[in-house]
Amino acid sequence: MAKKLNHILILLALLIMTNSHTLAVTVPPHSENYLIIADSINFAGGYSTSSAYSLQDTGGETATGPSSSESYRLRAGYQTMDSSGVFFVDVPNSSQSLTPNIDVQVGGQSDLSLVWEVTSSSGYQFSIKGSDLGATEVVPEYYIAATVGWNLPSGVSAFGFSPESVDLTTTFKNDGVNCGLGSNTSNCWQGFGNATGSPLTEHVIAERGVASGQRLVTLKLRATINANSFLSQTLTGNIYATVVAS
Repeated sequence: MAKKLNHILILLALLIMTNSHTLAVTVPPHSENYLIIADSINFAGGYSTSSAYSLQDTGGETATGPSSSESYRLRAGYQTMDSSGVFFVDVPNSSQSLTPNIDVQVGGQSDLSLVWEVTSSSGYQFSIKGSDLGATEVVPEYYIAATVGWNLPSGVSAFGFSPESVDLTTTFKNDGVNCGLGSNTSNCWQGFGNATGSPLTEHVIAERGVASGQRLVTLKLRATINANSFLSQTLTGNIYATVVAS
């Protein structure tokens, strides 16, 4: 009976940071047509102006104003909350598998695409690293340096990633031949490790130094298993994504 590699399970952890402070992940009400940065329950408010003044007011809220301690910072109230400091991330499900399952006696390829939506009024930096990647213990990392295309020699097994974003870092851009050159923002592949084989290398895959609005960051994962590989039925690992507000 053919032995199958049921799946490569990827567990995701997300760290959202602004400067050195960890932020809770929240998603304001939004759709394709609107984004509500802040809302409140009150009895009056609005914006008025003349040649001598401009005024934005809100009436009816209680306990407003800034407050902080060693463990939190709070800007309570509609006016107190600085809309210029918007920062949130829409994240993929925390446990996903590459598909399809691979029959290890026959060999094959398995893929997974993960998508984050980042909204930041001050820019952001997005990085990833792999930890406890079971695939890397028995399946070699893809090329150490980013390489255009998934081009494996016959009979070789490998595991790697390819990021996609309009804010892609230069390392993962390509000119169709070489990564690190050109303006193409997809199809540069590499492994999670570095020259020493460590799977804890952090890779900055996307960044933007000014207000970003809503930006998509896609991470493609791929595993190629050579025929007649001696693998356990399930390979698991963790991928950590860190998003930092500029």
